[in-house]
Parts: sequence; C-alpha cells; structure tokens
Amino acid sequence: MSWHAPMLNADGSRIADLSGFRIHYGPSPTALPQTLEVKDPRLLILVVPNLGSGTWFFAVSSVNAQGEESALSSPVTLTINR
Repeated sequence: MSWHAPMLNADGSRIADLSGFRIHYGPSPTALPQTLEVKDPRLLILVVPNLGSGTWFFAVSSVNAQGEESALSSPVTLTINR
C-alpha cells in the first residue's frame, strides 16, 4: 500500500515533527485491530505481510516525535481471492 505524507496539522500549521506512520488494518472499516509501525517519515510504501483470503480494510495515521497519533485516514479496501 502507499499513502501521501500530510503537510499540515489539524490546526493548519505546518508539520515540523513527523516521525512516522501507523498502518491499521482488519476485517471491517470500524474494526482495524492490527497495526504496523513505519518509523521513517520518508517511507510512503509498505507491503503488508501474510494477508489471508477475504476483504481487508486499511487506514493510515501519522505519528509525531512525541508519539501523538493523528486521526485515521478514510479506510481503503482490498479483497484477496486465493
């Protein structure tokens, strides 16, 4: 999956302390219990390993240097048929 890094904070100020991203995924857009940490804010592509058959939902949040997490992006869907 890939995403775009945010440029602005929720208050409209420029982001100065982006430290990475958190990928949330799971079986429904409201149930995303699994997470992957991306600790390099320059990394905007990630292969999610070991996904089984079925429909998966993914959302991304950004994390700042203090460990504060943004709101989740809108979820996207992937269906795997094996």
